[in-house]
Amino acid sequence: MAFAARAYLGVAAVLFTVNAVVFHLFEHNPEALPKAEGFPGSWLLGGWTWWDANWYQMIANDGYWYVEGQQSPVAFFPAYPMAMRALHAVGLDLRVAGSLLTFVCGLGAVLLFASWARDRIGERAARTAVLMLVLWPYAWYLFGAVYADALYICATIAAFWLLERDRPVLAGLAGMVATAARPVGVAVLVGLVVLVVVRRGGLRRLMVRDAGVLLSGLGLALWMAYLGASFGDPVAFSSTQSSPGWDQPSGPKTWFKILFLQHVKRIPEYVALLWPDGDGSPVEGVRLQYTLGLVIQGALVLTALVLVPLIVKRLGWGYGAYTFVAIMIPVIGTKDFQGAGRYAMAAFPALAVGAQLLTDRPRLRTAWFVATSGLLLWFTAAFARGYYVA
Repeated sequence: MAFAARAYLGVAAVLFTVNAVVFHLFEHNPEALPKAEGFPGSWLLGGWTWWDANWYQMIANDGYWYVEGQQSPVAFFPAYPMAMRALHAVGLDLRVAGSLLTFVCGLGAVLLFASWARDRIGERAARTAVLMLVLWPYAWYLFGAVYADALYICATIAAFWLLERDRPVLAGLAGMVATAARPVGVAVLVGLVVLVVVRRGGLRRLMVRDAGVLLSGLGLALWMAYLGASFGDPVAFSSTQSSPGWDQPSGPKTWFKILFLQHVKRIPEYVALLWPDGDGSPVEGVRLQYTLGLVIQGALVLTALVLVPLIVKRLGWGYGAYTFVAIMIPVIGTKDFQGAGRYAMAAFPALAVGAQLLTDRPRLRTAWFVATSGLLLWFTAAFARGYYVA
């Protein structure tokens, strides 16, 4: 646990420094939203408050609204903005509240993961797993970004950690926070149910209190009930994804990643235009970086998916079921894998099994950490300038 705390705080010190320096010294993306200056603490936190932070601030301040066919805040689940609003009620600026919430939840997630991993894969592999989490290429979402990922991951790991300690009701309550935080939270319900059945040795051996894991579904159920009562569409969070700007409707074009393949097809064109003697512009450079980011995210989530059979073998069906659902939701639901890199952090059993594979392979482990650390610094710097990298 002390190792996990030191790892998190050490990486946090580096990322906050990089974020602040880049934010103040380099030009910002002119298309980035919202304005990230002029609030208490913006000298340190301004580079963490781009893009979806605007939606969370809006929700925490004004609540929800929904207009069919338009981008609407109902796309964002309520647990995180509700927590921001609670912190705002005691005097914190909403953006400061969001960064503080992310930091605390990120630290909690890492500590819980260290404890869970130590019990499941041993201390030596657990240390590698902790480093894999804090040095994940998109781990800056665990440190200061005003996004819901840290809260979701913390609640998710807490739910499984509690169930492993035979606390099904508390596990269900933690899972309820997770399902109220992100759409992929349904994976927590699936994983907890399978895990408790496996732990008891079958359906017939379940105890009454084991039904407590079903509380995890309440977060999603209450959110859908609210949307149905308020806007007449209990799945408005999904419906609004097809609106112009997000352009992620359900259907074959999204499922089979047609847009992603179109991006990948243009990589040689971007490279040719950017060659020293080419006539490319900075626009091609941004497009090439964006496309390579999509490729990296796609590779990470598909790798996690490939590890599912090994997760089942080494950690059990509960963790295999959770990982499969947690990965398949973004794989099916995103048109080009954008955002999938940070969603994959929630597949913590895959990190545990990955750590087992790397622990006794020092060269491969070193190569992995060099690559992921470099990407983490690069992406943190890009995000600090307002570029949408995940």
